[in-house]
Amino acid sequence: MYAFPPPPQQLTILNFPVPALTPVSSGFVGPYSSPLDGFHLLASLTAGDDLPPKTNDDVVNGIPASNSFSSPTFTRLNSGRPDNNSLLNLDRVERILDANTIQLKRTGVVRLAMVRMPGTTGNFQFPDCFTFSPSYKIRQLIPKSTAVRVQMVGSASTPNNNNPPTVVLIRDDDSLNVNRELIRTGFAKVTKASVRTLIESEQQTITLDLDELLALQNQAQANGLGIFLRCDAESSERSDGGGISNLPVVEARFEPLERTMETVWTDDGGKLQLRTQTSKDATGPPNNPGDAKGCSDFKTYEDALRWFEKYEPYYGDVAKLDRDGDGVPCPGLPHTSDGNLNRMKIPKTGVTMGR
Repeated sequence: MYAFPPPPQQLTILNFPVPALTPVSSGFVGPYSSPLDGFHLLASLTAGDDLPPKTNDDVVNGIPASNSFSSPTFTRLNSGRPDNNSLLNLDRVERILDANTIQLKRTGVVRLAMVRMPGTTGNFQFPDCFTFSPSYKIRQLIPKSTAVRVQMVGSASTPNNNNPPTVVLIRDDDSLNVNRELIRTGFAKVTKASVRTLIESEQQTITLDLDELLALQNQAQANGLGIFLRCDAESSERSDGGGISNLPVVEARFEPLERTMETVWTDDGGKLQLRTQTSKDATGPPNNPGDAKGCSDFKTYEDALRWFEKYEPYYGDVAKLDRDGDGVPCPGLPHTSDGNLNRMKIPKTGVTMGR
């Protein structure tokens, strides 16, 4: 006597014949190894181990599937360590804003941690023969759409903190540490805030070592690399690949940035925001306008500033709009009435309110 009806030779569902099932392994469906109908299959199933979780071995276009950009949430890389702040997020470069600031697709605007390209208005004196744009090297290392791994350093940006978060960027295809490479090639210096950054990040696994960075900086300076270029005959004749003179010359003034960071002052104080630069002719610099314009030809300070920013990077202040050379053209003109277009009159050496 059967405990269950014997297995039929053929099972009919909604009048569609179903052929006999292929014998299956008893390791999956219990003791049965003969063709099974649906009822016997359900009766024979036993509890087993869950399927293994999906791992980062599943790759989509070189990026782990769990971190694909099509994912509605931004997850972290599985690096074999606990899921904490030390794990690295995947992201892509949207654009280079300046030599120290990058806009990422997911994370937004960030600044490089522990390293910085000096500004032209600071105490650092660039060599006269240094003709490269400050952002030349970082544009070369991580051009637009480059996949990078991002490690936040220190306290993350909050709504009450308008400074972009500082990060370490690791190029995803070859694991190149971008912060370290800028120091090694002489296109950045170790920042004075590095010690404080390390203290703030003591609970994280920092992928930068302060002593190593200082050693690399000293080595770049000794070899005359990057911003430490020596403008003497010996340096210019070097052919061993150690100096910058062997790289293609890129004039800094002809590499305008698409966007830049600007401090906007409101009733609540100052905050940083992105500002789109005046568009440039893709075929080359604009024609020299000469001194055809004067401050009386502009109705607002913003109009004068737009004209000044269009031509000054290429030809200097040909119209003499900035007579004291502080970077503020026609300071006596009133501001525009459109608050969205308002630009602060900020001299190169500081901030002047109420001019």
